[in-house]
Amino acid sequence: MGVEAVKIPGMDRRDARPRLIEGDRPTWSLVDFKPLRSGTLRAHATVQMPSGMVVHDVPIFVGQKGVSAGTPSKPVIGPAGLAKRSPVPGKTIYVPTISWADNEIARRFSDAVVELVAAEHPDAIDMPRGAGNLAL
Repeated sequence: MGVEAVKIPGMDRRDARPRLIEGDRPTWSLVDFKPLRSGTLRAHATVQMPSGMVVHDVPIFVGQKGVSAGTPSKPVIGPAGLAKRSPVPGKTIYVPTISWADNEIARRFSDAVVELVAAEHPDAIDMPRGAGNLAL
């Protein structure tokens, strides 16, 4: 059994490095974006961080406190192989697939992703261009 390469939409081998700006300073890039409206969820994004790490299925939310990006998650699967449901009817229980060491790093990740999305897809999240902060 071998390992199969995964093709990232809109990205080929030449694009596998972070985009460079101002010399050799790596920056963030938005690799993929899928608009989706379900409750406060507005989209899923795939982003490449300055380290070169690609994070898939980042949820983008719009709520009373503004726009934020969460961490990718997956449904909790029960012994019968089905997604577990919460006591709230129709709600599936999810767990994160990645996490941050503290809330400050999580906030900076969210701000960076929101800025990328706002720059390229402002209408998808009802946000003006130029909002956010890429200080991660």
